[in-house]
Amino acid sequence: MSFIIQNCHIGRISCLDPTALMGGNMTRKSGIYNIYVSHGLAGFLTLLCFATIYLSQSMLPTLEPDSAGYLQMDASRPVLYPLFLQIGAKLGDIISFTIILQTTLYLISFYALILTLQRTFASVFVTLLTGMAVALNIYLQTFHTTILTESLSFTLMNGLIILLLRLVFFKTASRTYHIILLGVMTGLLMALKPALTSLLPAIVLIVAVFSYTQRQIFGRQTALILAVILGTLGADRLIYQSIHQERDSLSHYILFGKAAMLTTDPDFRIPQGLSSDETALLAKMQEQFAPYKKWLSSEKNRLVTSNIRANMEVYAQFQLYPYINKRKELTTEDKALMRRLGQVAITENPLAYVRLSLSHLAELWSVQALPFSLSTTDTKLPDFGNARLNSVLPHVAHTNSALDPTASTTTNRFALIVFPAFAALGLISFCLLFVFIYISSKKLFWHKQELTPTEMMVTSLLIIGWSNLIFIAFVNIPTPRYLMPHFPSFVLAALLTMQWLMTAFERRKSDKAQS
Repeated sequence: MSFIIQNCHIGRISCLDPTALMGGNMTRKSGIYNIYVSHGLAGFLTLLCFATIYLSQSMLPTLEPDSAGYLQMDASRPVLYPLFLQIGAKLGDIISFTIILQTTLYLISFYALILTLQRTFASVFVTLLTGMAVALNIYLQTFHTTILTESLSFTLMNGLIILLLRLVFFKTASRTYHIILLGVMTGLLMALKPALTSLLPAIVLIVAVFSYTQRQIFGRQTALILAVILGTLGADRLIYQSIHQERDSLSHYILFGKAAMLTTDPDFRIPQGLSSDETALLAKMQEQFAPYKKWLSSEKNRLVTSNIRANMEVYAQFQLYPYINKRKELTTEDKALMRRLGQVAITENPLAYVRLSLSHLAELWSVQALPFSLSTTDTKLPDFGNARLNSVLPHVAHTNSALDPTASTTTNRFALIVFPAFAALGLISFCLLFVFIYISSKKLFWHKQELTPTEMMVTSLLIIGWSNLIFIAFVNIPTPRYLMPHFPSFVLAALLTMQWLMTAFERRKSDKAQS
């Protein structure tokens, strides 16, 4: 059964045809039963997902610091989500209706994903475990009741997975049609959330490899997916220009934050050839971060330092320059100055930048790492003796909140399970990434063999997820919300790998018995 499902692309078998999967022996009654199972699983898991959203809605505030930029249609923000917010405004209360609308869209996409999984693999094991892992992930579900782009990105990512499943596993599906839809979905995700820019090379690569494995003219299909993605982004650009005169950017804040964090590296070197303003600004940055740098040199718990490092970078991005400017009477905020200081600091300290980025990459998987550390070790959160630096410490910034790692809350008590689970998923998926890239490269280029649909799907999911996390770690800050769009992909990849290994083991066992 599993052998037929894995290799259904070879013959003229459609994975939607239960009778074909069973060699023509499945009766009409069995087919109807399978439909009931598919919709039953999808319905049950969607209700569970809704319950989790309802129970976790108080974990995050409805309005986050970034929410104002979307509500006010700020020029530094993409326009897709602000336009979506306008739909909520036309329906009534902009916040309430937006939350209802984005939650409804997500639940529909989740139902469709579960339905597609069951119809594709006919495996309650894969469908149920994937669905329960996603539905019970409160750190994912709580974003649906917050005015941020996360909920819509989760919805679109579910659609992306569905399209990949249909493209890879369904022989009778229209290749051109699904490639066009995949391009539109990718373009929408990138337009909605620039942090997903890495989807462009990842999806183009996946389509190119898929076309090559199907012995098709992969250049034509690769050009098609690229043209559709760029066309979707072009349309988004035109809409943006009809609203704003010119595109604003937050890159100067991001680069300035990187420069500030690099000054705390023990091997940091002061860049050569700085102007007087740049030299003065760098000196004040080092002065402000001296207490934090001193604490870093003494604290050995990397789970704690990595978490606080992320908060410090946010502080450096948006609060450090205004404070220095006000107290030391430097020039007014100069975007070019902030941008250049960050670029030069990175160029002159590449190893420190790589170390910082790798720390961010690990931090993306450190969900509930801080309460886990505080409950399992004698680690204490620092006191920098500086009100501004102390304000970014999680127990100070989130006093009397569910996000306070020192509070006696249900979520913090579950940290003993949550953190190891996320850490294990991260480690497993990272190892699988290299394993499946090696397997795919060996089969395609050394032995000239086709990849099975499972191999193609797992490789695709891992490349999409990890390429994006690496991109984020090097260009942005590490917050687990950037991990959550890829969480279903990583879970599905792990479960499909288990099924793939079991199938290979059974096949080998059968071959030995016959010989």
